[in-house]
Amino acid sequence: MRRILKKLDLGALLNNEECRLLMEYQEELRLRSPESYMIFHDRYADILAEGYALRLPRFAVEMDEFMNYLLLNPQLTGPGEDIFAVSPGPMPSFPGHIKISNDLRFKKWLDELLPKNNPREFPPPREKDIIIKYEDGNPLKETGIKSHFERLSRYPFISRLQTYRHLNSKAAGDRIEYLSPDRLGGIFTNKEKSIYYHIYLTEANEEKAKHACEFLNSILYK
Repeated sequence: MRRILKKLDLGALLNNEECRLLMEYQEELRLRSPESYMIFHDRYADILAEGYALRLPRFAVEMDEFMNYLLLNPQLTGPGEDIFAVSPGPMPSFPGHIKISNDLRFKKWLDELLPKNNPREFPPPREKDIIIKYEDGNPLKETGIKSHFERLSRYPFISRLQTYRHLNSKAAGDRIEYLSPDRLGGIFTNKEKSIYYHIYLTEANEEKAKHACEFLNSILYK
């Protein structure tokens, strides 16, 4: 690992195998040594995001897990509920979000995503494990796509993720778009190219699919 980190420090290009080993290393470090992981994150997160489209989580428990918890427990976002109450409430399970819990901008953003006064429904949680398919069956062929799919798979209303095709040129920006009542389309860009992929939902419902599309764009790209 020292050799790979030294290459990063020198600005040398990592190959796919080195990226895979690095992501395995960061995951182990994040779970076993949070203090060391924070040093690793502060030093390499921007380099990996900008150069390889590899995203390093900020905390052991992330925003994705936090939002997923709220999706599976909608009663916590009902009228009069304070989801940031330390006791009772979900916050003890999400220590990484205590700092932002008092940020009014975060509360406003969360209320836009999961409005209390006019709640919008998502497709129901999947009952089976998510299905993930990569072009040629190779998740490491395109740098960053495996990590991106793993993040998306945390959301329970997604039943299947599948790469579809490469775009002829790099997209101006990544996004997710509505395709049909049970399917969304997404664009993922790494250092070399843009990849188009499909997101299959657990239910065919136009209103819920459009809500899921808006929600994912807000989580991933705002």
